[in-house]
Amino acid sequence: MTIRVLADRLGLAPSEANLARAVERRLEHERFIVEPSSDALAALAAVRARGDRVGILSDCSSEIPELWPTLPYAPHVDAAVFSYDLGVRKPDERMYTAIALALGVERADCVYVGDGSSNELSGARAAGMTAVMLDGCIDVSLQYDREHEWHGPRIATLREVAAALDGKALGPVREP
Repeated sequence: MTIRVLADRLGLAPSEANLARAVERRLEHERFIVEPSSDALAALAAVRARGDRVGILSDCSSEIPELWPTLPYAPHVDAAVFSYDLGVRKPDERMYTAIALALGVERADCVYVGDGSSNELSGARAAGMTAVMLDGCIDVSLQYDREHEWHGPRIATLREVAAALDGKALGPVREP
């Protein structure tokens, strides 16, 4: 879908064969981008083992919702909300409301862990969630609208997520 839309916007008319090749390359790229880090699946399992529900909130194009059922994360996640499906992206409050509803919890009961791209942490906080920055988990070249001035709790690795849910092992909280 994304490739066709981009081609249309550029006034291009690729053959169906070229379009199919471009779409497959795009899907390969997306699979590579969302490949779990070594500790991601263990962290998700640890959170769920505590009895907590896990949600994924993603700014994405059409490929991620299409790939979602085949991704290694899917069995470890109770609810996934994609910006492509909602037509808005973080930090729009509707994203945070949608994931809380999908999880069946109040926004105030959510702990949002993110890398700070797309002003997501400020958005989560404004939506009434507890927001925690995960430092250094993603290549900064893949981030946009990064929150450089985050003054809330931080963790260094996904292994710290379960402890963060207990309010333990959080990095320094600096006042603005």
